[in-house]
Parts: sequence; structure tokens; C-alpha cells
Amino acid sequence: MNSTQDSSLNDLNRQITALEEQQFTGELDIKSNDNIQFKFYFCLGRVIWVDGGIHPYRSWRRLIVKYCCDIELDREHVAEAELFKCWNYRLLTILLEIKEIDGDTFADFIQAKVDEVIFDLIQLSQTQLLNFTTHPSSGEDLLKFGLKVSLTLIPIKQAFDRTLQTWLQWCDRNLEKISPNLAPTVQDKERLALEVSAKTYEVLLKFVDGHHTLRDLAIVLKKDVLSLTVSLIAYLDNGLFQLKETEDISKSSVTITPNSEVKKSAFKDSFLNITVACIDDSSQALGIMAEILHRAGFSFVPIQDPQNAIAKLLLSSPDIIFLDIGMPYLNGYEVCAQLRRVPELDKIPIVILTGQDGMVDRVRAKMAGASGFVAKPIKAVRILDSVMRFVAIY
Repeated sequence: MNSTQDSSLNDLNRQITALEEQQFTGELDIKSNDNIQFKFYFCLGRVIWVDGGIHPYRSWRRLIVKYCCDIELDREHVAEAELFKCWNYRLLTILLEIKEIDGDTFADFIQAKVDEVIFDLIQLSQTQLLNFTTHPSSGEDLLKFGLKVSLTLIPIKQAFDRTLQTWLQWCDRNLEKISPNLAPTVQDKERLALEVSAKTYEVLLKFVDGHHTLRDLAIVLKKDVLSLTVSLIAYLDNGLFQLKETEDISKSSVTITPNSEVKKSAFKDSFLNITVACIDDSSQALGIMAEILHRAGFSFVPIQDPQNAIAKLLLSSPDIIFLDIGMPYLNGYEVCAQLRRVPELDKIPIVILTGQDGMVDRVRAKMAGASGFVAKPIKAVRILDSVMRFVAIY
């Protein structure tokens, strides 16, 4: 981190720490060199609400989808909220008042919004200077803005420290130059169709369309944004996807309605916790698999000795097993048949890895109980496609 980055990030830390210590009440405006504006509303040094940022309306819609996707407001409620400066916060308080959401959901919503804004500020501070302006006001002024200060007050320094750890995790994955507000889009449809299954191709085209940011996709696909982003790295590295900037949605398109994309999500809720095992006598092949799967955010169980496979599989309970066919002492067909005779393993998808992609090999693999077949050499897109096809997609 260079001196400019240090200075900007330290300024952000100092500003919020000072306001918390001073028990500041009022508005903190933060503006980047690119004229991106953020607004923090404080009461006695605690944050009530944050607004502005890179995609304020997208952000609002995302959080509504996450926390309130089965709720609809009538036009009278929307019209009432729009009389206030902080109309979005006022809508939340209406939901709380009419018992459509409870206090915990309200607090979680505010916390998620604060964390998202702080993350963007930390990332912007790496390349830009931030300018800070405070506007002291009274509790009565905050009420006029539509802010009901008795509902939730968030310790800003605690939120900053927690989000800074999230940023450091982002950097540990070498993602510091990737904003979660960028939108992935398919760059090479023809090559993607050759690399992945028809079902995976259909899902990717539906969501990776240049109109959903990484944060949007994380909500729709029920993943956290870090694990989603690392799972797309192989597609980005292979030139199948690219990331691009996208506009915010309009205020008029922000509505509180059930979201069909969430209800019809093509991914299981358990996608975050997938464990993948691979049985292969080659340490080099296991190393390649480990790199691919760890980068995608999955747990990996390498098994180099097929004779010990059953014990290790029973211990690790993987969601999918990759199995090399060309091992010298116990070939993959025999291992696959053995695994299918173990009740605890007989329903786990087994994908055969082989350099021989002939019809006879496919028939033998099917007869041994294999679920799928991936030709070597090992490629990240093929491996991730198999995981999506046999584990992550309904």
C-alpha cells in the first residue's frame, strides 16, 4: 500500500473514530475524486443510516430482495415515505410499524447497508483521496429527515474494523482491483458452450448478462460476494467472461415485491459449503485440482492411495468425487464399483477423469456407477462445470 493509500484510509478511520468519540449528531458527507458521494447520518456518535455510494438504488433493491422479498407495500405507504429526505429508511420503519418485518430484520438490513458502504469507501481509498464534510444537526432535524433514532444505532468504529477484515480477505484472494459493483458478462458464448454442459450454459447466460453486478448475483444465487467472485475467476482467466461497469437502476424501478429470480434460483443454499474429493495417484494432478477448487472457494480432499479411499471419504463426506481412471494397481472402474457398494457413498456423484474419451470408456464408467465423465487434461472450467452440474444446480 503506498503513502497516498495509507493517508486516505487513515483519514477515513480517523474521521469516523473522532465522530464516535465526540458523540456527533448530524450528517457526514464523503466525496471521492470521481465525485461519488456517500452520506452517513449520526446520532450521538452512532450511525442511524447511510446513503449514496456507487449504486444506491441497486443497493436498496438488493437488500429488499434479501430481507423483505415476500413483502409488498401499497402506494399510500410509498407515497408517505417519499415525503422524507431519507425515504428508503422511512419505508423500512413503515414495514416495522405494520409488523411486516421484526426488529432483528430491521437491524440486519441497516447493518448490511453500512457494511456495504464502508467496503466501497475502503476500496476507493486505495486509489482516490476522500473529502469529508460534517453538518451538525439536532435530533429533531433527523426526525424531519425520516430517521427514527430510537430504532437502531450502529457503532461505526466496530463496523469499520469488521469491514476492514472483509477487505483484507478480498485482498488475500488477489481481488483488490475488482469491485463488487462490476458486472460479469459472457465474452465468448461459442467457446463457453463447448466448455460447459448445456444446463450450466443456460444458467450462466441467464445471470451473467452484464446487467447483474457481482453483489446482485450474490443475492440472486444465495452466496456471499467473496465466494461468488472467486468461483468466477476461472471463467475470467480463460477469457470466457469479462467484468464491466454498469449503470445504477432508476429510482422508479425500485419496488418492494417478491423477487422471482430469488425464488427460482438455480443454485442450492448449500453452495457455500461444498466439499470436493479427488482420487488420483498423481500428486501433480491433485495439486492442479487443489488450486482450481480452493480458488473457487470449495473444500478439497485429495486421496492419492485408492486403497484408503473409502475410509477417507466416509470421514470427509464429500458432495462430489472426481476419480482418475488410469491408476496402476486399482483402476478407476474398480474403485467406482467399490464406492457404489458402500451405502454412505452410493448417492454421491462420481465423475471419472480420463485421457481416453472413447465410447467404450463411457459405457464402462456408466456400468461401474459413474455419474459423469471429464476428459483430461484437467481444466478449471470443466471441473467447475461438473461441480455446478452435479451438486450446485437443481
